[in-house]
Amino acid sequence: MARYDKDIFENQIHGKADIKTGTGATSATFVVGGTNAISASFVYGDGSNLSNVGGTLKHVIAIDQIIRFAHSGDNSVIVELPDVKIPAKAIITRVSAMVYQESTLSTHEVSVQMSATTGTSADSTISSGTELLGAGVANTVSTDSRSATDISLGSSAGDLKDVWLCNDTVRNGTSDQYIYICNAGAGNGTTNSTRGELSVVIEYYGMD
Repeated sequence: MARYDKDIFENQIHGKADIKTGTGATSATFVVGGTNAISASFVYGDGSNLSNVGGTLKHVIAIDQIIRFAHSGDNSVIVELPDVKIPAKAIITRVSAMVYQESTLSTHEVSVQMSATTGTSADSTISSGTELLGAGVANTVSTDSRSATDISLGSSAGDLKDVWLCNDTVRNGTSDQYIYICNAGAGNGTTNSTRGELSVVIEYYGMD
């Protein structure tokens, strides 16, 4: 099993792994380059179903994403997760996040959302966003609460290593969807952080 030392990736080298496993077929492709995140897509299933696919069945996207932009506007974009697309007609089964590194801001509340629009810039309002994880999703739970709350990256929250999880099934429509980390609420202010990192995992079924 491949391992990486987190310290080696302190500058957030971007890598993506697409691994297909199953009876009679095992393959792995790794691409490294760029900045901002580490991502992995895993596909599981019988090998006979995997011989001629570009990614089918179950996918697990795992990303450690640097968080910098803060904005007092609710649902304003912090960052789009790079190279991440949930394909049309896919079904999302689980979304989770963990505070890997606290923000330098005392209050830094965020949510995970998806949008059919890619390329929305930081501080802009997300285009027709659908919240996947945060206070706006009733079945979001966290390490500290059974009630839905936003993801607290702020240094005053003391939420380092806390986990947020939602098992709601989200059925994608006929458009590809892109994943964003957004400001939540109106209390983040407009001073950007100089530290902060969120680990995000999204599980879905569908074809790339």
